[in-house]
Amino acid sequence: AHQWFGPTLEPTIDQVGAVTWLVREPGSGTRASAEELISELAITPPTLAVGSNLAMKRLVELGLGIAVISTESVAHELETGELVSLNVPPLPQRRSWCLGVRSGEPPTSAIIDLTRYLQASGEVDFTPQPHILGD
Repeated sequence: AHQWFGPTLEPTIDQVGAVTWLVREPGSGTRASAEELISELAITPPTLAVGSNLAMKRLVELGLGIAVISTESVAHELETGELVSLNVPPLPQRRSWCLGVRSGEPPTSAIIDLTRYLQASGEVDFTPQPHILGD
């Protein structure tokens, strides 16, 4: 990334539009996020579809392109300096997730613990409020 964008890691729109974007397969949420960002930036970069996060990380390490990928997926590589994070507004983007549970059965203790953990983290807003906690 340094050779493409310089030491500030804040590329211009023209720079991010000129490099290959590694994207996941059609139907992937990560691909949808990348396509949304590409649209917001009003760029038409070359793209290459990649079938896994691991493959995306390795291709970025080889210098074959840039990728939109979750921070959790690249935490180790960011920590060790194998990969760097670029400052490209409007990133980071937030995703909406759905926590699905089986209907008609009481929730397991693991589901209750997970739901309580997510609520306590302050990062999650359940809409509508979950009824599995008995609140």
